[in-house]
Amino acid sequence: MLEYNEEILAILRPRMPDWALEGYYGGMLSPDKTRLIGYTWQPVDRNNGDSRFFNNHETLCGGVHSSIGADTEQMKVYHEHGTWSAKGLEACIKEGIYTSLSLGFTGALHEGKWYIRCRLTFFGRQIDEAKAKAYRAQGVSDPDYFKKGAFAPYSEISSYTPRIRQVEYEEYPDLPSVVSHALVEEKEKVNRAFSTYMNLAFVRPFFQRLRIRHPEDYVKSVGLFAEDDFTLIFPAHKKYFLAVAMVEHQQLGWRLVWFFFDTAAERFYRWKLPTPQYHDHSYFYAEDIIEDLKAISNWDDYRFLNSSRTLDEDLFWQEYVLKKEKGEYLWLEPVVYLPFNG
Repeated sequence: MLEYNEEILAILRPRMPDWALEGYYGGMLSPDKTRLIGYTWQPVDRNNGDSRFFNNHETLCGGVHSSIGADTEQMKVYHEHGTWSAKGLEACIKEGIYTSLSLGFTGALHEGKWYIRCRLTFFGRQIDEAKAKAYRAQGVSDPDYFKKGAFAPYSEISSYTPRIRQVEYEEYPDLPSVVSHALVEEKEKVNRAFSTYMNLAFVRPFFQRLRIRHPEDYVKSVGLFAEDDFTLIFPAHKKYFLAVAMVEHQQLGWRLVWFFFDTAAERFYRWKLPTPQYHDHSYFYAEDIIEDLKAISNWDDYRFLNSSRTLDEDLFWQEYVLKKEKGEYLWLEPVVYLPFNG
């Protein structure tokens, strides 16, 4: 069984809400004290609906929970024609299907910061306190425990499933997955917020102005994942970005257009390096974007386009985007001087 460890609680306490640590009973630290696991157990407050977990588990645990030892038949809601659906979390709590719960904490120290993932598990009548705690303690006697599962790096995990490529985690190949998962989530949120703001404030109005000024050349501009949400490609510092869209020309058809935006100067340029190819219809053009990039960058897979990855190759930006000859950009053309004919 896992033993009560005040040192683990001292790490968790300032990083978790007080209610999440109620029922803490034990855990384990790695010998070098850079890895930890910790667990709680407590009965479900059926009358109160255990609103703490129902209302807050999305923030704390990503909205995910699991259950063990519950009556699966009681968890079903039957409909007409013999179909059924699973009851929601609130119903399972209030109807007493879940009798106890446990929060599990998995953490790793990286560059002076603890990265901790939380997992919420409910137990049914078939699992009492002793069985629940025994379940939590499975595998802890393994001397390599802190090298497996959530503590294993992506480079090791990917060797088991070589056909499944996760470009997000390739950025952190040697970190424990509990750390890389948190870094990917954080970066994804920041990048999404940046793209959303830049689209609203600059890119979307820019394409609207192009259509107004040059209606034959810009009949319609379509984003990759949503019509008016244009794909932006940028380095981590976000001082500039490339925006790409599929655009319809009245006579010639559809083609990709690329623009560069300097965030400090708030100025657009046309990126001249890719050669547009015209088509008679629009389509999901992720592979076309990668075709324009893969010969001059390490972005060789469409999965980069909807991920946390940033394009951080100095050679790409300095040689193929921002390169100058005789003081003038080689691959960038100010929009004000564009003829907008291709």
